[in-house]
Amino acid sequence: MTQSPPQWKQRFFSSKILISVLCILWIGSAVAAIATWRHARTQESLVRRRYDAMSDMLALYDLQVKYKSSRGHYANDLATLLTIAPQSESFKGRLAAHVDINTVTVVDQGAKFKIEINALDGDRTLMKIRGPLPATAR
Repeated sequence: MTQSPPQWKQRFFSSKILISVLCILWIGSAVAAIATWRHARTQESLVRRRYDAMSDMLALYDLQVKYKSSRGHYANDLATLLTIAPQSESFKGRLAAHVDINTVTVVDQGAKFKIEINALDGDRTLMKIRGPLPATAR
């Protein structure tokens, strides 16, 4: 008696094939999970850097408003603006940790002012604010 060769269903559903398919699926799932986790961590870091840079820009905005109330005009550069900052050296160090300090632009435009910074992220994201904001917007 000769035995007939296995049919395709018997070959496809053999234990070796099923174990191989499950291993491939498990490895693929692990790789996808690791890639997603690494991408999420990168995005979290990016958002944190931009948030810190925005906080520093808002602190510069507050300093500019205080400068105007004490001197009668807005500061025209970062060094002048930092003269009224409490603990200006520590503030400048914090600023340098989140912002490209060489690209900070503070401009007096008469009745208005503008502040531009580049965040220390991979894209050197440009952030701008013009002021003063109307009292109802604060």
